[in-house]
Amino acid sequence: MSQPLLESIFDPHSAGHDGAALIQGNRVVRFGCHLPLSMEAGRFPNVGLRHTAALGLAERSDAICIVVSEERGAISIAKGEDLHQVENAAALKMAIESFYEEKTPPETQRKTYMRWLKDNPREKIMAIMLACILWIFFGYQKDSISREFAVPIEYINASRDWVLHDVKTTKAQVVLMGSSQGFRFLKADSLKLSVDLSMLKDERQDFLLTKELLNVPSNLSVASISPGRVEVRASRLKSVSFPIKVTTTNRPVRGLSVQRITVNPPHVDILLPVKKRQQYTEIQTEPIDLHRLSASTVVEPKILYPPEAHFPGDKAPSVKVYIEMKGKAASPDAGHSND
Repeated sequence: MSQPLLESIFDPHSAGHDGAALIQGNRVVRFGCHLPLSMEAGRFPNVGLRHTAALGLAERSDAICIVVSEERGAISIAKGEDLHQVENAAALKMAIESFYEEKTPPETQRKTYMRWLKDNPREKIMAIMLACILWIFFGYQKDSISREFAVPIEYINASRDWVLHDVKTTKAQVVLMGSSQGFRFLKADSLKLSVDLSMLKDERQDFLLTKELLNVPSNLSVASISPGRVEVRASRLKSVSFPIKVTTTNRPVRGLSVQRITVNPPHVDILLPVKKRQQYTEIQTEPIDLHRLSASTVVEPKILYPPEAHFPGDKAPSVKVYIEMKGKAASPDAGHSND
């Protein structure tokens, strides 16, 4: 049984569409079944196909059928030839408990102490021996020692539109106490402190380092954590569109002149901290040396993004610069005569 399998009942392309699944234990033993419908459903107003099927099952078996209305979300119970709606969860629980009490009533004969001992004696002895062994290994602690660990700090659940600045505290000194047996099963490299950043603010924040943040085994206790708090500075990122300014250097070679320079795309979208957005009005390219060009060409220059910039999808946008030249480059020997 799995969630995708049960959800496929609502898929019109599934073989089990609008059918029933019979579940026994943890396995689906029948799928896409058609249930028997009641011929007496007309006695109950405003019932659909699923209520008719529930009533049909109840009429043909000693089962109690619970049916949920798709339109109203109301819960009804079909039992025998009766179908009625329950008011709330408490009423549903009471109906189910009453049904099980009726089908499996408690034993009236009370077991005596000696009879209890005689029932399954081998299993009882094995359970007692196993409990003693486990207590010797895990419960009986003659000594209590302490050890110190350098535990890494991980910052989790930070939204992608936040950026952290200068996170200096990446480890904490943690002192654990317990028995030598408890430390024997401890994997020190699995210890970590997890600081939840789901409630970040656009300012400096202090987060307490408590024992609840540490994944320590239950047979060990946390004596101390140092430092007791960490400071986090964060900024919210906002998407900003900037025009691209193409910068050039030097003049074209003799005989050529620049007719037009265009860039595609003319704008790029980047993520900047809210407080940094007003510092920039455009994004420049790395200078293009026009003297190296001998004809019209297309180049992909490096973009000089602000150091605080982040990018959607963690990939920096690139642009293409189209440089149209006019004229014809002069020959290197032009203007020189032979002796």
